[in-house]
Amino acid sequence: GGCMADALSSSRISMTSSADLDALMAEGADLVLGTVNEGGTAADAGDGVGLSFDSPSSVKDGPVTELKDSVDDKQARACAQVQAHQDTKLLPCGVTGEASGAGAAVLSGCGLVRARKITLRLLDTYGDRDFLGLTGIEVLEGHNARPMKLGLSHLHASPRDLSALGHVGDPQTLDKVVDGSNVTDDDRHMWLVPYTSGADHLVTIDLGEIHELIGLRVYNYNKNEEGASRGARNVAIRLDEGISGGGSTHTLDAVLRRAPGHSLYDFGQTVPFLPPASASANALLANRSTSYISPPLRQDYEPPMKPVGMVLKLVLHSSWGDPYYMGLDRLEVLGANGAPLPLRGDQVTAAPHSLRSLGLDDARVPENLAVPVKLSSRPAKTTAALAAARAASDAAALAAGSWLTPLTVSLAMSEDAENTMHGINGAGTGVSVHSAHSYDVPPSGENELYILFDRPTAISAVRLWNYSKTPERGVRDVSVYFDELLIHRTGLVMAAPRDGAQPETTTPRDDGLDGCQSLVFTNDPAIVRQEKALVTYCGSEEQDVLCIDERQVSVRSKWMHSAPDPSSEGVWDNHRATFQANRPTTGAVRASG
Repeated sequence: GGCMADALSSSRISMTSSADLDALMAEGADLVLGTVNEGGTAADAGDGVGLSFDSPSSVKDGPVTELKDSVDDKQARACAQVQAHQDTKLLPCGVTGEASGAGAAVLSGCGLVRARKITLRLLDTYGDRDFLGLTGIEVLEGHNARPMKLGLSHLHASPRDLSALGHVGDPQTLDKVVDGSNVTDDDRHMWLVPYTSGADHLVTIDLGEIHELIGLRVYNYNKNEEGASRGARNVAIRLDEGISGGGSTHTLDAVLRRAPGHSLYDFGQTVPFLPPASASANALLANRSTSYISPPLRQDYEPPMKPVGMVLKLVLHSSWGDPYYMGLDRLEVLGANGAPLPLRGDQVTAAPHSLRSLGLDDARVPENLAVPVKLSSRPAKTTAALAAARAASDAAALAAGSWLTPLTVSLAMSEDAENTMHGINGAGTGVSVHSAHSYDVPPSGENELYILFDRPTAISAVRLWNYSKTPERGVRDVSVYFDELLIHRTGLVMAAPRDGAQPETTTPRDDGLDGCQSLVFTNDPAIVRQEKALVTYCGSEEQDVLCIDERQVSVRSKWMHSAPDPSSEGVWDNHRATFQANRPTTGAVRASG
């Protein structure tokens, strides 16, 4: 339902005069035209330039901030990524058909291996000393990475299941790894065996005949956050043609990602059998020092040097004042050599995912963060009108290519509380109302953004661009985890608005890093020099302290009369009626063509 476009009637107009527009086009500027509604109302100051204020008729209550994409491509593409696990088609062994979208980009340029049997030797877990398990395995055939349909007759395992310990009737049996229910946190669709350090834990897949295979898609054990420690970590894979007394063999080692402990995104990992040479493991990982290194520059947190992991998680604690939504314009992750790592859209996801978690067809999805937004060029000479028009164009482009999601604190309410808030008394109303469990809220109860790597990756910095279309919706406080280990905690600076209302007071950077804030994880002198100007340190300015003595304020704080932070614990409950009464119902429509 959330992937179907709601009809919004709007008339597209240029936000500049025709003369200014002609001048900008002559300069080669890339403009995104704004829209107004049929009544001719322009966008409000709180939601940027070029917005339509038509409220979708299908959504009566709750947040409906909406940014439409063109009906053809990006809506369908983003929806397919969000629901890839639902769209995956399974095929009988050897039968061709549609290619699976999940993992196809990972396998670009990978070679094929002829094999009948695949043996997985599971070497260790993510910390559990007693049990080891998986949620699902798919065998991908051909260059199109078609998943083959497998049954229990194709599988053999040692140990086979928990019956090795004498448990009878446990549902976590071997057939669950091929039952098709992969993106789940229901352990009735998972396989679990006793784990003994140093012993063999084998899974063998016999396809019956030789096939040309490109890789596997593996879903690690995912019962909950604690249970994810039972997932397999290091695995040795052997492929052979199954010919008695001969036949070719192929072996490889792989590291499996830890599962998230929830099923709010597709956590499957694609493992190619013959990856391209450019995808070889980072050679810098072999000789990493474990001794203490003094931090090379001042930051809000003393981070580890070049940490290595596979899941980079950003926990977004609060916004800059907006009680409903929060987002980012862009992000970059720098590798061990200081260069940005190439990211695909399917490597970036979030919980809640975006406004699509509310059933809205919105273009501001986390996949956008992996692709830099192309802004209009900045000529040496310009007029005030052209500068304002260019700023408006940049604002519209950033809005279209950014990410926006509902604050989890605005979603965390019981069904009874929400029904009461909307005046719904129970059965017979015919009104469908969301409850807290309807939304994609992770177990932490906070907004989370994930960057997924296909293999262990060393990082030297993370660059973040805060949400600029409505700066109050930018991220204020963030914690960064790498494979569930806290590596940084800091605050992000509120972005400068890009609405063209204020003149530009700073000279644009030649490297295109305007508005960027960097979190540095290295002592490499070249990278430190490169990132130092982008680092924000809370101790660089005088702290604002409120002192109270005997119930009397002795030292005033500039924040003491400010409105409560809507992201703080309990503020939503105490101000729910006010927040709901003022909840925005705006929408933005991207111009087609």
